[in-house]
Amino acid sequence: MLNLKFGLAGAACIVIGALGGFLSPQPDRIVFLNVGQGDCTLIQSEGVTVLFDSGPKDNFSDAGEKIVVPKLKELGVTGIDLILLTHPDMDHIGGVMGAITGRHIQTALLTSFHDDRPGADFAEQALAAQGIPIERAEKGMSGS
Repeated sequence: MLNLKFGLAGAACIVIGALGGFLSPQPDRIVFLNVGQGDCTLIQSEGVTVLFDSGPKDNFSDAGEKIVVPKLKELGVTGIDLILLTHPDMDHIGGVMGAITGRHIQTALLTSFHDDRPGADFAEQALAAQGIPIERAEKGMSGS
């Protein structure tokens, strides 16, 4: 059993050492923000910052202001290269104002799905009001 532990530790050291040359000076990170109902995920890799969704907002709470803003400040995020809003449910787009206010947002990517529900255009209106370029996700899209 002891040999197995040393073997695994040795293998881990070799893998970490081999990957060391590929790591950027600022480590890549994925942060899942606990926004309750809904989602919000920050991904930073090779100098690019992407925010997926922004958590919920309702009559009682705004995850964008209460959770997303403090976490982005704590992590030193002053700009977002891409904010990607997966779909127009308020538990995914409700906190968008907190996420974008006071930050440079390069591009927003929204679904091309048309939704007639009340509030479904909330995020698009908020992004447009801030002058953030909006693109629509389409089948077959790719990016770099």
